[in-house]
Amino acid sequence: MSLPKPVIVVLVIVLVLAVVGCGLSALRSSEQNQSGDQREDELRHSNLTDLFARFAPPSKPVELADISASCGSAASGVLAVSSSCIVSVGPKDDARRRLLLRPETNPMTITVSSHASGRDSVSQSESIPVGSDKASIVLGSGDSASVAIVCFSGCSVAINPRPAP
Repeated sequence: MSLPKPVIVVLVIVLVLAVVGCGLSALRSSEQNQSGDQREDELRHSNLTDLFARFAPPSKPVELADISASCGSAASGVLAVSSSCIVSVGPKDDARRRLLLRPETNPMTITVSSHASGRDSVSQSESIPVGSDKASIVLGSGDSASVAIVCFSGCSVAINPRPAP
């Protein structure tokens, strides 16, 4: 007895959804007693993240020439922020681009305003500790973004630095 093709397709979809659901519930149960940074670090280095990274095209770093900043030139790859700065990345037809901002001397607070897929959005302000790569913004084809940086006692911010060891 053979099953019709539509039934097989439905069974395969249900099986895939069940496996993904089990994986997500296992992730949720393992993260209950962890801080946000621990969860984020584990997700970045998980097998599931590695699997998706193999199938998704990698994000290219935003070119320094495509970045403008209200606090100086981004050409050197480092911004000196005295108190606040707006970093803007214009739209480009590249597939995916990534902007990474890493505070090097003092913590910073960022707020991201983006225009993606015809919609404007503004993120909540987030505090980024020194040396952290949490200020990573991925832009799709034709997307643009502005990042408001606030450093209360001034800071140095690296643009698209090499990954931290």
